[in-house]
Amino acid sequence: MNSIELAKHKRQQEYAQFMETGKATFSLRRHFEQQALEEQALTNTFKAAVGNHELLQNVYEQVDKDLNRYSAKKQVLNDVSTYLSERVCPDYPEYTKLAFKLATAREKGCLGRNPDGKLVCAWDNKANSSLLCPFDSNTETKRLIDRYLPPVTSYLKRWNTRIYYVVLSCPHFEQGDLEKGKRLMFKNFANLLRKAPMSMVQGALARQEDPLSVGRKWNVHLNAFLLTHGDMPPALIRKQWSDYYGQDVQVYVKRINGNLNQMQDAFLEAFKYSAQLVPNKSIAKSKNRNSCAPAFVDYEPQEAHEWLSANKGFRRTRSYGLLYKIPPRATDEAIGQQTEWIGVIRYKTNGYEINYCAGFRGDLIQANNSTNHQSNSEHYPPAPPNYLTNELCH
Repeated sequence: MNSIELAKHKRQQEYAQFMETGKATFSLRRHFEQQALEEQALTNTFKAAVGNHELLQNVYEQVDKDLNRYSAKKQVLNDVSTYLSERVCPDYPEYTKLAFKLATAREKGCLGRNPDGKLVCAWDNKANSSLLCPFDSNTETKRLIDRYLPPVTSYLKRWNTRIYYVVLSCPHFEQGDLEKGKRLMFKNFANLLRKAPMSMVQGALARQEDPLSVGRKWNVHLNAFLLTHGDMPPALIRKQWSDYYGQDVQVYVKRINGNLNQMQDAFLEAFKYSAQLVPNKSIAKSKNRNSCAPAFVDYEPQEAHEWLSANKGFRRTRSYGLLYKIPPRATDEAIGQQTEWIGVIRYKTNGYEINYCAGFRGDLIQANNSTNHQSNSEHYPPAPPNYLTNELCH
């Protein structure tokens, strides 16, 4: 049994032990200790990389900008996995596997650089949860932006067009009614767009959020972008929305002004904010004391179970009118034959650390513990195996 098969066997043993007892440490770091010794033998310091001095200097500058942001995302991931394993799983063991996936995601990866200068990272493991993982959510947000920004831009080039950012709220739902409230809100929003007074709306893109409020009720609301032909008075949409939930409902309306580039930038910023994860946003607000509402990691087990159940398989982003059925854009693979592997990114206690190496030739990839892929130095740069997750580092 080679080192790769041994690492894979150890991981399977740990997972089997965890599924039996529920008391595993949620960590694969000890499996990487031996690999770390092997990697260190391959890794040189920046001073030794004479031929790659300029390359590595550029890498340092790029990575330093994003390292803290990556570490913050991983910290949220660890907070959520610890919360699920310690508080939720004892009452709801069906989330055991999810907690394990979150804890072991994005522990280690291969850092590379494409010919266009962009940094890429082939991660050893990922959570595959855009609902709870900030990394996966960020990737999903990029896909949505790539999908909808071109048609929005095309529409704004027409004569007498406008774009509005609106937040539509409703009375908070009692615990036990979250799934019902989520579906009802989207139904009411679709009916709103069909009303005759709203005929100036040509297309819409809506994103739903549903955090827990201060009173431990579900604060379901919509962040929506409305493409209109001509002006849309804020009082009009407030009146039409109040027909569903009463006069006391809160409606925020803002027209995005400026030239085409300014409107594009404003759309992107608003969309990115509305697409932030409930766990990510609630934890940040709680730490900064910007909200008295409980953070996700402070939910009671039954509250977390209801939230996870209501969002499982639920489409939180929906499009209407001109934006309906816009096909996803084909994207090029971020990692390819021309990627030059330059080092290792690894998560430690204080955050992510990067070990750079000169003349890196893909030897690290064969040390990955979830495949038997063998690298071949004769075919450098190597094509990474299909299981590797690729994500732009910026």
